[in-house]
Amino acid sequence: MVERIDWEKYEHLLGTDLDSVIAKKIGSNISTIAWKRKNLKIPSYTAENPIVDWKKWDYLLGTKSDPAVAKEIGCAARTVFQRRRKLKITAKTKCDDWSKWDHLLGTCSDIELAERMERSLSMVTHRRQVLKIPTFKG
Repeated sequence: MVERIDWEKYEHLLGTDLDSVIAKKIGSNISTIAWKRKNLKIPSYTAENPIVDWKKWDYLLGTKSDPAVAKEIGCAARTVFQRRRKLKITAKTKCDDWSKWDHLLGTCSDIELAERMERSLSMVTHRRQVLKIPTFKG
């Protein structure tokens, strides 16, 4: 039997972080969080969300990796990626040796590994696919 969520305790979290992160925090699933957020007409946590005042942070886009910018701003790397892509700014990437990271591919989520490596999610996902390493299921 599924426990009902006491939304009075958790409504304030909607739209402040990724639906997946909120779902993990409160022990729910992503679709339930998305459904409730949409019902309350709360925008999803993205680059378009007014939580990030991009006028103050646009100058960082392309100067550091998306995860590094996200850490400095205090948002998700995906949010930075979406904003950078919207403005057509090329990503700053590290050109170090992949071999020291390859052993971690498939041992944790691509998002976690991208943040740890300070690389874009798409780079990590692409590398995992090139090496034919299955996605982490954990």
